[in-house]
Amino acid sequence: MFELLQCSKMRIVLIEDNRILADGIASTLSKTGHAVECFVDGAAADEFLARESADLAIIDINLPSLSGLDVLRRLRRREDSAPVLMLTARDTAGDRVTGLDAGVNGTEIKLPRKELALLECVLDRIGRLVSKDEIADHIYGIGSEAEGRVVEIYISRLRKHLSHANVEIRNARGLGYMLEAISR
Repeated sequence: MFELLQCSKMRIVLIEDNRILADGIASTLSKTGHAVECFVDGAAADEFLARESADLAIIDINLPSLSGLDVLRRLRRREDSAPVLMLTARDTAGDRVTGLDAGVNGTEIKLPRKELALLECVLDRIGRLVSKDEIADHIYGIGSEAEGRVVEIYISRLRKHLSHANVEIRNARGLGYMLEAISR
């Protein structure tokens, strides 16, 4: 179990030109033990990512010199499969599709509603343990009486859906589950 918890510390590249927002995100991630490299410029971040690896990249779309979407496209052209979270104030369906097309590497994963809710739950806490109760509350609502076995079934199903992705759901027996980036 100790090794599993120790693996949760990640090297994160944060690319955000709003310094106040970047400082807040970096501070929060650093307090939880993650190493955070911060960039305010898309071209500088792309240059860094061409030389260095990251466990996760958090990328704003609107950046100086090179857009976040271009940074993501270049990352994928280099066959870097690091997970990416896109930050944006854009909210149209077209904007979301453009972002997904820039980094989903041609692989579409269709998830039923409960598995999607489960994925959302563990993505919100990537690299941290999430208990069965937390997962059940997220999927069914706070105070639900869903049994742990139901969560196990959804975890199993989601693992099958993600079998070709560069993430893995690990189990810390009696404590919960953790979504982690893996290299293939």
